[in-house]
Amino acid sequence: REKKYKDAIYWLTQADKGAFSKEQRAELLFKLGYSYFMVNEIEPAGRAFFEIKDIKNRYSSPATYYYSHISYSQQNYATALKGFEKLSNDVTFAPLVPYYISQIFFLQKQYEKVVEYAPPILENASPKRAPEIARIIGESFYRLKEYEKAIPYIEKFLETAPSLTREDNYLVGFVYYRNSKFDEAVKYLERVPTEEDVLSQNANYHLADCYIKLNDKGKARQAFAMASNYNFDMSIKEDALFNFA
Repeated sequence: REKKYKDAIYWLTQADKGAFSKEQRAELLFKLGYSYFMVNEIEPAGRAFFEIKDIKNRYSSPATYYYSHISYSQQNYATALKGFEKLSNDVTFAPLVPYYISQIFFLQKQYEKVVEYAPPILENASPKRAPEIARIIGESFYRLKEYEKAIPYIEKFLETAPSLTREDNYLVGFVYYRNSKFDEAVKYLERVPTEEDVLSQNANYHLADCYIKLNDKGKARQAFAMASNYNFDMSIKEDALFNFA
């Protein structure tokens, strides 16, 4: 109760588990697992939660939640998904698990499931969760090449996200590009080429086409030249050099 988790671990591991009732043993194992979890000793935490998560007791739901969270953090997505789905109707954890389920579908590249499952969650999402949920829905439509459907979720992401990464700027810029919103596309794609990588090559290549559509051939020529300087995607390099010439 005083959050002295290392001390709690010491004393709880001294206890004779065989001396307790079934319910007391579940309580001991949950508090032991939680103490390990709070000091970032994930493996023993997982073992403690595993022992009680599938046995009917007052700690089975929280044990399932923390075990699933650990599995998620260790990229054991199938195990995590099974646990979170089990908690879908739990009074305490039902509001939390849809976020994880959406993320797991996305990380498993099950984009059809993301766009089916996640949009209703976004309507009631907290300000903290909303940007990421909007982003994964938008990117899932992008991965499915349904660029027009991606727009409202991308714009919701832009409204709520505190900041954008290079990858975010590329995603937003490319979706606008595919929807022929070239002015908007330029604004985001211009922020991407800050490193020498395939993302910069792609961004410059699509920027060049935006500039052509906006009748700015000077900037288009410069962007094609930049894209042709990289060797990450040789087909883009060749086409960019041809267009530059």
